[in-house]
Amino acid sequence: MLSLKKTIDGLEREQQRFETARECYLAALTSLEQNAVEVSEEVVRDFRDQLKALHRELGEDSSVGSLERSRGVLSEALQNYRKRSTQSLLRKEDDLRGILDVLGAAAETLGGHNDTHSARLKEFTTQLQVVARGTDLAKMRIELTKRVEELRATTDAMWRDNHSSVAGMQAQLAEFQKRLERAESRAMTDSLTGLMNRGEGEDRLQRSLEDGRVITVILIDLNGFKQVNDRWGHSAGDQVLKTFAHMLRDNVRPSDMVCRWGGDEFLILLTCNEEIARQRAEQLRIKLKITAKLVVLGKVIAVDVSASLGVAQARAGEPMEDLLTRADLELYGRKRNGKPGAPAPAA
Repeated sequence: MLSLKKTIDGLEREQQRFETARECYLAALTSLEQNAVEVSEEVVRDFRDQLKALHRELGEDSSVGSLERSRGVLSEALQNYRKRSTQSLLRKEDDLRGILDVLGAAAETLGGHNDTHSARLKEFTTQLQVVARGTDLAKMRIELTKRVEELRATTDAMWRDNHSSVAGMQAQLAEFQKRLERAESRAMTDSLTGLMNRGEGEDRLQRSLEDGRVITVILIDLNGFKQVNDRWGHSAGDQVLKTFAHMLRDNVRPSDMVCRWGGDEFLILLTCNEEIARQRAEQLRIKLKITAKLVVLGKVIAVDVSASLGVAQARAGEPMEDLLTRADLELYGRKRNGKPGAPAPAA
């Protein structure tokens, strides 16, 4: 009897070990699905669908044979994802260089048919070759923008000299414009939240200041975000940022510029005075106080999310850094005082 009981106890322990290993495996599949690098919407969607199907199959069939079969399926899915991701990244890298080829070919074509502007177009082609040897795509985009303006000026002059020479160039410029817009869209978007990234946000804020319009900024910082990362891991933190960004996007006007400023900070640019902006900030503070449902190691947890806000209206001739510093000081002053809302203006 004692020997039989010992055997049964041993089997129960082995069963518990198996169930624990199975749960860890399922949690790993969930983590792979959530943290797949989004190099391409189609590639990531297919990869996640494969992992979901595998997760579903293992949930329905918990046998050792099912786990053994899943190993090969998972290995094939990972290999396919790596291959398709690499191909997607190479295509994106070729986008900008393809633009250079289009412009260079266009310049050479026109240079061969118009002696008056030939030297200028040859110089333009040489400049493109220099840009193409670069490795920093952001700098390449800036240089391309400058070169395009120069090319447009040249084609305008050629139009006045010879209308027929420009017809082909216009078609090539239209194609270039489409490809440049696609490249710029990727360059100005935050990959995690889908919001505008800080670089593009700074550019638009600076232009608004230079235009002299009445503008106000709302700087937003999540409360307790570090504790979420420390307790549940960075995957949970990323889920919070995505959820918050989605809520933020749904609660701003189409005319408002909203971007991820960095880490757990966000910025909204409004074309209104400070009084109206503070009313909007208080409404946002209330709406953005939510309970987010997160998936951590295969389990659903609830995390309370709220934000602190700082508001500042641009002053005439004020540098962008000073405007942001005023909003930042108000935000963290309210964090220290335990009052995260947007205060009414001082009397």
